[in-house]
Amino acid sequence: MALLTHFHGDHIDFAPLLQERYNSQIITCTENADIILNPSKYNFSCHLNWYGFDINKISITKTIDYEETFYWNDIAITPIALPIHSQGHCGFILNLNDERVAITGDTIQSRGDDAPIFEVIPSNGETRNNFKAFKRLLNENITLNCGGHGSHFRQCQKTYEEAFARVSNSQKLFDNLFDDK
Repeated sequence: MALLTHFHGDHIDFAPLLQERYNSQIITCTENADIILNPSKYNFSCHLNWYGFDINKISITKTIDYEETFYWNDIAITPIALPIHSQGHCGFILNLNDERVAITGDTIQSRGDDAPIFEVIPSNGETRNNFKAFKRLLNENITLNCGGHGSHFRQCQKTYEEAFARVSNSQKLFDNLFDDK
């Protein structure tokens, strides 16, 4: 099984190969699936052929709505909205080997330490969703965060709290830029 967090080619190009070689299920949230399958409906392109493969379409096995828990080999997996990095970006929360794991794609990632790299203002400019995303993670007691590009960290609660404070502070500064007073 492959869980797709967002539509960027560096995260989806190998999906057909996983299906072909291993009969893998390709699963993502409903909004991300629509972007992948119907890129012309959006004001940006879906980056297929990121690595030069001859791929014209990704086949999604299953789409799941945010907060709709599904099971894979007795493991409960819940997709969550993490729209900070790109439109339709989702994450997944699951329990695995006594760990509470968040798969956060490129929204929250690090270089192996507890200082995540993330974008404060998403491409759609709606920072409300940033607050919802961080609050959602703060309430989950995550013990392992697996971000994009092999990144991971364990001090999740502390890191999410610091990230939430940075996003909150950035929002105040951003609001002051456009204050008409």
